[in-house]
Amino acid sequence: DIDSYQNQTNRNRVGKYDGMTVFDSKQYKWSVKVPGNWIKSLSSDGSYVSFFENELGLSIGVEAVENNSDNKTAADDEKFSFMGAIENNDGVELKNQTTVTDKGKTINIYDYRWEDSAEEIFADVQFKVIDGKDYSYCYFSIMPDELKCSANVSLISDIWNSFTLED
Repeated sequence: DIDSYQNQTNRNRVGKYDGMTVFDSKQYKWSVKVPGNWIKSLSSDGSYVSFFENELGLSIGVEAVENNSDNKTAADDEKFSFMGAIENNDGVELKNQTTVTDKGKTINIYDYRWEDSAEEIFADVQFKVIDGKDYSYCYFSIMPDELKCSANVSLISDIWNSFTLED
């Protein structure tokens, strides 16, 4: 019923208030500021966290993978399960891949276009892969076409700019 849904939604909000709120993953050594009214979803061990605007589908997330000998030479889409899962969807195409230096780290950026008329998905998806000392990180954002406006582009940029690593 509607009360149960609202209680669940309120329990999973990032913050008590709607303004920008810090989410701090102490275990995986990263933090980010997202709107407090966004919904968070965590894997059972906290290695994967996604945040999304409940009504519209704008979202970001972070997946952390411990650096070890098993994944040291793995391709990024093999190392990060969410990235691999997105690539395996119908209508997903890699449009651009670049490497930049930001936040004092080398970052591999993958820009995808997702067009699936059967599922009515039309969106830009970006992955930013960063290797830290103890963990590797995959930061992603999903921007559905119907939400692409200067305010949302700016919001996604502000969220990325707030993303910090302690690793």
